[in-house]
Amino acid sequence: MHNIKSVTIYLCIIAVIFLSVLIHPAFAQPSSNEIPYVVTGESFNAPVGDTGFAISNDADNLFTCSFSNCLIFRRDLNDVIELSGAMGHESYWSIDNSRLATMDKDYNCPSNIDQPFNVILFETQTGIMSRHCSPTSAILEDWSPFHPHELFVNQILDTNTFQAVSFSAEAFSLSDINQYWGYGDVFWDLETALPIGGIFLKLDDNYKFTSSELQICALPVQKCSLVLDTLSVASVDVFDYKLYKNWILWGGHFSTSGDLIRVDNRPSEIADTALYLTDFHSGITHEIFRFSSLGQSNTYVKKIAWSPDGKTIALGIEIIDYGPLPTLPPAGTPVPTPSYPPGIVLLHLVWFSPTPVN
Repeated sequence: MHNIKSVTIYLCIIAVIFLSVLIHPAFAQPSSNEIPYVVTGESFNAPVGDTGFAISNDADNLFTCSFSNCLIFRRDLNDVIELSGAMGHESYWSIDNSRLATMDKDYNCPSNIDQPFNVILFETQTGIMSRHCSPTSAILEDWSPFHPHELFVNQILDTNTFQAVSFSAEAFSLSDINQYWGYGDVFWDLETALPIGGIFLKLDDNYKFTSSELQICALPVQKCSLVLDTLSVASVDVFDYKLYKNWILWGGHFSTSGDLIRVDNRPSEIADTALYLTDFHSGITHEIFRFSSLGQSNTYVKKIAWSPDGKTIALGIEIIDYGPLPTLPPAGTPVPTPSYPPGIVLLHLVWFSPTPVN
């Protein structure tokens, strides 16, 4: 059991204005013409893993996973559950908050495909975990925002029957981008309620890089089109990004030297981290948060997650330098409860409709 500690952090953040687009009933909150402000935040001690990182609506449940340990923090129940055997790759909470989906390879699945994947479902209310064989070897992409029982695993997967529902992904066009909304890592067509493409970061492979682009790529990944040139916004090393409606949330590190270099795997060279929101319908981007505003030292932002309802951003925090290894206690000495860095910082958004100017 981990001791969860909450503290209040007050932040003043620049507002971002939404364009008005068609609202599908599954995206009930918030409406697309509302303005988000980060008004409060909280942090608590928890390990931030190397693989899975996800947050549910209202930040009631958090999932963090490394290769050896996957944990679910049910904050409303003040307990921690370990998902035994889960790897945590590509983990997502459903839009109705009822289940977490993650994946793990299971070569014992009765399937005729080369590398079947095990879909792991965690029921939020009951705490029950179940494993199911996916009929596809593709990586889990996300839940459908239109049908809470459907997963997108390169095919639509009905989790009531665990049968794949075939569909033909239509070719996307940037001229139609106003009819697309994002959810997690996938763009969806509002008219067909089907996935249309995924979001990917394209970088050159150099330590000193000269290009950084967020792209929408057709499914299966083949044709890609530019959505955002991140270097036209800020000289940062982009390390994570998520979609919600017509927004892209993306985070970037500034280097201590001021040069445009890859620092994601060199945390000692990170000077600060900023979060940005880009309206991919209009192309307008706003900076909404600087990690330095929290006043922490010897830490950096490793991961970001966005709740399905768009109301909470989670930051996975890691220590830059752990210092010298501790001296082992004498035999028989009680082992102290492990302590972690701030672990996870939650930024709570409040959405409201702007007052018309007469």
